[in-house]
Amino acid sequence: MMRTRSGSLTRLAAVTTVGASVLLASCGGEDEPITDARTVVEDPSHPPSVPPAPNPPAGDVVDPSGLSPQMLAAGDSIFHGQLAGGTCFTCHGADAKGTAIGPDLTDRTWLNGDGTYQSIVNIVTLGVPTPKEFAAAMPPMGGASLTPDQVKAVAGYVYSLNVP
Repeated sequence: MMRTRSGSLTRLAAVTTVGASVLLASCGGEDEPITDARTVVEDPSHPPSVPPAPNPPAGDVVDPSGLSPQMLAAGDSIFHGQLAGGTCFTCHGADAKGTAIGPDLTDRTWLNGDGTYQSIVNIVTLGVPTPKEFAAAMPPMGGASLTPDQVKAVAGYVYSLNVP
């Protein structure tokens, strides 16, 4: 089987286009107008912040002392896009120190919650439809289809970045 140069370039262009579309969709790139990294885009159809989650069902982990090393490792893999289609690193950076699109998750400054494990679970679950300091919205679960256990794992990983 012989490949032609033009066929390879066509496939490369298609893969690049699909990759760029996924990147934009995961950060809310096409849904919200982007002005600059510090401009708040108000949309009256969205609430101003992430609402508090209802009490979790019995058996849910709400205490961070229940986070196991395996759960944190899975959360790290989800955050870095190696498991479950996670896209967190795309907007928050591979080091989680933030980008022009999403905030630093390591500095103990929380824009849409109080930094507790449960508030991070809520933010990951519900997303941030109207960010306070960034132009791009965070879709629920970062645009991935995460299970409840995967949400808890990635929330545990983010929580662990702020614990001395």
